Amino acid sequence: MKKFILATAALALAACASEEPVTSDDVEESDIALGDEVSSVAGTPYANTSWEWTSNDGSRIQTTFTEDSAYQLGSGEVEDFGSWSWNSETTEICLTSALEEQDGDCWKMVADPVNEGEEQLATNQAGEDLILLRLPYTIARVEAPQ
Repeated sequence: MKKFILATAALALAACASEEPVTSDDVEESDIALGDEVSSVAGTPYANTSWEWTSNDGSRIQTTFTEDSAYQLGSGEVEDFGSWSWNSETTEICLTSALEEQDGDCWKMVADPVNEGEEQLATNQAGEDLILLRLPYTIARVEAPQ
């Protein structure tokens, strides 16, 4: 009986095998596992970029935008993090903090960011301006508490 079940299972697997590659047309949205969905910001102008700016208290803050829709913000250590989105029509980056319960903050950016070592202006919805310095892309290392 065990040999029959194993042989049947092997035949079923062989019947399911296909030499044709699977394309996105073959995959239903419900078939995508959590975490497998393609990021909405991958390939946008600000994906995988890092920036530095000065806060109101004079601290230099670094912000990094990853291609998987995550951002990190901090000066020496991660002070805030969450998700970000890019609106190509309004050229805005909108941040949604994982730590704060308020609506996300959006910043008007230039459509094509400057090169590393150059500055550009960002303006939020309240009309506040920030001068951003483009840095080499880096992600802060977060260590587990000891």
